[in-house]
Amino acid sequence: MRRPTSERLRGQPAQNGRDAGRPLPRVSQVLVLDKSGSMWSFHNQLKEFAKSVVRQFVIGPTSTAIGLVEFSTDARVLPVGGVNGLSFDADALMQVIDEMNAPNGWTHINAGLEKGLHVMLGTNGTEPNSRPNVRRRIMILLTDGEQNAQFGGTKKAIETATATAAEGDFILKSVGFGGILESTLNEMASEPISENAFLGSDIQAVMEHFSGFCSQISSPRPPPPPSPLPAFPAVEGSLLHSNAGCGTQGMNLGTGYSTQHECLAAALSMSECGRAVMWSIEYNYNWGCRCCAPGGTPGGNSHNLWDVWGLDAPPATPAPTAPPPSPPRVPSICDETCMYASDGECDDGGVGSQHSLCDVRALPSPLPPTPTHMLAPGTTRAPASRADARAPRRSADRTAPTAA
Repeated sequence: MRRPTSERLRGQPAQNGRDAGRPLPRVSQVLVLDKSGSMWSFHNQLKEFAKSVVRQFVIGPTSTAIGLVEFSTDARVLPVGGVNGLSFDADALMQVIDEMNAPNGWTHINAGLEKGLHVMLGTNGTEPNSRPNVRRRIMILLTDGEQNAQFGGTKKAIETATATAAEGDFILKSVGFGGILESTLNEMASEPISENAFLGSDIQAVMEHFSGFCSQISSPRPPPPPSPLPAFPAVEGSLLHSNAGCGTQGMNLGTGYSTQHECLAAALSMSECGRAVMWSIEYNYNWGCRCCAPGGTPGGNSHNLWDVWGLDAPPATPAPTAPPPSPPRVPSICDETCMYASDGECDDGGVGSQHSLCDVRALPSPLPPTPTHMLAPGTTRAPASRADARAPRRSADRTAPTAA
């Protein structure tokens, strides 16, 4: 697409001849109107469109000059008040528009644009000539269809629009309805396309679109707001490898980062990236910042324009918190510390005991050897359980002789 044309012309020669000392118009406009046969049924609306544009401006040497061009198979400049070019006479413009001939012929957009360029530059052979210090130059092209193939078709129309707008240093507004494609209008229009290309559902929609045209071009537009800066989390990388690249590159993150730390912060949020980036101080504007693939930080080739920045190591996993100490054991009433402990019955002789097989005072553990006089005859060790201890004891009672 073409760059926006400048609003103030520079490098033009000083006025001379009849132009010398004359006030300069703030705006020069040329209406390039489609008069091919397909416009027959829109003839009256076409004239009304042209007049609605003229009515919006103060026509005169100190304000606005307007020229008229029509095209079909050929193109011609419509003389206004004896001037075959830009006119300062509003009444004469209205009269010429009312007297426009009925549409007829093919669609030859190239011819209309070229004639419009001559009018804009004042090279049509008739006064007034070009005014180099005019504030704005605007050409409005209105058509209802694509250029016919015998004149080069759509491609040639776009090429001519590009060339004439560049040569004349003017803003080209391409406007259409009917059979013209929106893509064609966009390609022919000056930048920005959103302001200078319009496809209406019909010619009435075109007139409504231009109802505030004068205000649009005369009111200063505020500069566009600056693009918001991307928000990056606070990350401070370390220089991991100087004069080297990644062992394995993940992806190019682009040139939109002002520091390696911003790029690293973005890389940490992407699955294709590990914990390091390649950064070139000299050529970031062109090469972009590139992240190392996961695990691909070491082993890169030497390169004196790259450095690898990143986080030294993944953050250490915090050690698990030790469980709180168990509460101290509350002694039970039944200590169960005798030789028959932990057999399911409380038999230490204390409070709540079921038997008195142990002393009320708990015996230390391990237990001392059982005295031999407490063992049953033929037994050399303490019984393993209370049941074992009782059975031999009862048997001994039955067989032992009565003491003398």
